[in-house]
Amino acid sequence: MQSGDYHWAASYYSEDQDGADEVMRVVPFSVAEGGATPAADLGATPCAGDAPPSTVTLEETDDLRYLVSPDPVPTGPQLWKIANTGVLRPHHVVMFRVPDGTTSGRIIGEFSALMGGTPPAGESVFAQAVGVAYAALQSGGQTTWAEFDLEPATYAVICFVVDPATGELHLMNGMVTVFDVA
Repeated sequence: MQSGDYHWAASYYSEDQDGADEVMRVVPFSVAEGGATPAADLGATPCAGDAPPSTVTLEETDDLRYLVSPDPVPTGPQLWKIANTGVLRPHHVVMFRVPDGTTSGRIIGEFSALMGGTPPAGESVFAQAVGVAYAALQSGGQTTWAEFDLEPATYAVICFVVDPATGELHLMNGMVTVFDVA
């Protein structure tokens, strides 16, 4: 990680009332040549050593692709390494469970039709999709880790970030990947 000032963000759902309130916590920290030092002690235990060992990798690229490995992704709790290996574009991860047999092309085609005002014939993938995970926007060259606990099914990761040069969503330029969890 390059030296500089950063923020670490985490969210969780409170146990108050019905548990529906999301609580977001942002912790500033600085990275010097020797490593990271917390800006404030908020009771967190610092991680020792290098990056945590991930079981799944999701790579985000400048050519608007997601690369998910291994294939298929194992079921149950998995630590995902989410790496934006590009330098030109920020990306995020919006993950949906989608019907078996769904393809990236179908998602792009249906979204394009919806944006053009023409709903797809039959039941849309989007009408059947269930949101299951999200990883926040990250700049090129950055890596984050997140734990996702997925059941056996077909999933899609989609980038809804707008490209400032074209005004188009990354999704419309192919940034959709469908993968299986087994």
